[in-house]
Amino acid sequence: MSGSNGELPLVLMPGMGTDARLFDDQRPSFKTLITPDWLDPQPRESLRDYGRRMVDALPVEPPYVLGGVSFGGMLALEMARHAKPRGVVLIASCRSRAALPLRLRLLARWGPLLPDFVADARRVVPAFMYQRVGATRDEHFERCHQMLLDTPPHLLRWTGRAIHTWPGAEDLDVPVYHVHGDADKIILSNRVRADAWIEGGGHLLTMSHVEHVNEAIARAMDRFEGPH
Repeated sequence: MSGSNGELPLVLMPGMGTDARLFDDQRPSFKTLITPDWLDPQPRESLRDYGRRMVDALPVEPPYVLGGVSFGGMLALEMARHAKPRGVVLIASCRSRAALPLRLRLLARWGPLLPDFVADARRVVPAFMYQRVGATRDEHFERCHQMLLDTPPHLLRWTGRAIHTWPGAEDLDVPVYHVHGDADKIILSNRVRADAWIEGGGHLLTMSHVEHVNEAIARAMDRFEGPH
């Protein structure tokens, strides 16, 4: 598959507990957008090794642009080590787990040890928790909750372990365009260096600030589609 009308394919990875539905509001604006399905992680697989397998499974050949939201951005950075994309678009994400608040770093460390019945507590996650991460409408809550319910517990546990053991990607030799909300409580805004700040934006930027995010992605795509 290749981009139409001169547009590069755009491969966006969703965040923890989400899937392609996270980008429902981006898809009409980016006709070449691809969101791969999650692969089943192997026991104790690192994020870097998982990223290599994800690149091998992509239904698209270079050149393309990689990107992702939150954990999906971390994964996109690791995929970029193997794919060598034109660039990476980070949305509400980071290059180091140090950008996470301490409580989430502890959750990433110990979460993988939780049994399935504890992981299944996600079925009763209250609406205010989604509001805390940036859901601004009932539709956001419903979409996020259904994606979380559809995520297997073992994938959630692996994601936590992958974050805890991730050494970061500060050394990546690929252009990166970082879009972040200045009110993000999950990946703290004062611990990242963004190229585009979204005023009042929380963690669910692709839903809550659709126009701003789409404009930022378009700017990044224009930058990465330049001469190479």
